Amino acid sequence: MGSRRFSADAWMHIYKRRRDGFLIFYSIKDYLVYFTLYSVLAVKYRIKILGLCFMPDHIHSIAQAGNLKQLTLFEHESSRRFAREWNTAYGKNGQVFDAFGSAPKYGNKEKRSVYANVVNNPVERHLCKRPELFKWNFMLKKQSVEGQISKDLLFAMERVSALRFRLRPLTYAVLENLARHLSEHEIGILVNHIISHSSVARMLSIQDLRRCLKNATPESR
Repeated sequence: MGSRRFSADAWMHIYKRRRDGFLIFYSIKDYLVYFTLYSVLAVKYRIKILGLCFMPDHIHSIAQAGNLKQLTLFEHESSRRFAREWNTAYGKNGQVFDAFGSAPKYGNKEKRSVYANVVNNPVERHLCKRPELFKWNFMLKKQSVEGQISKDLLFAMERVSALRFRLRPLTYAVLENLARHLSEHEIGILVNHIISHSSVARMLSIQDLRRCLKNATPESR
C-alpha cells in the first residue's frame, strides 16, 4: 500500500482485470450484481465515482477518495464480495480479480484525457459507435416509462428502490426472482431503472463532471 501513488486532490484511475485473464461479465446479471455492490460500497467508503466502464474482461473507473486506505478497502471489499457471489453462481472458487492497478491524474488536461480514455474503451473495441451508447459506461439518462406498468414490473422497481434505500446490493437470487414474471421488454426497463437510480449514476452526471473539470487546476504535473 505504501508504494502506491495517491493524492486526495487527484482523480485516481483504477484498473481491474480477472485474475485468470478470462471474462468477468457473461450476462446482464453479472454486470448488475457488481454494479449495485459497487454503488453501495461507494457510499459506505465515501468514494466519489467520476467515470466508469465495465468491459467484458476488465474494469476502468475514475475515483476520488479521502485517503489511500479508504480507496483500498473499497476496492478490496468490492472484489471479495463479488467473488463470493460470482463463484456461487458459476460453481467456482477463489479470487475473481487480480490486484487493482491505479494512477493519479492531476490537472485539467490529465483528467480530461483519462476520462476520454475510459469512456471510449467500448468504441475502441468496436462494441459501439459512441460512448453513450454502451450501457455499461453508465451514461444513461433517466427514462420515463410510457404506457401502463404491469404489477410485476411495479413490484420489481419498488423492490429495487427499497433495497437501494437500505444500501443492499442486488444478488443473483434477487435478480432472478424479480425477472421471473417479466417480459424481455420489462426486463430492459428494470435494468435501466436499476442503473439510472443508483448512487453512482448520480455521481456520473455530466453536469457534475463539468463542474469538477472547471474547478481542476489548469496545469498537469
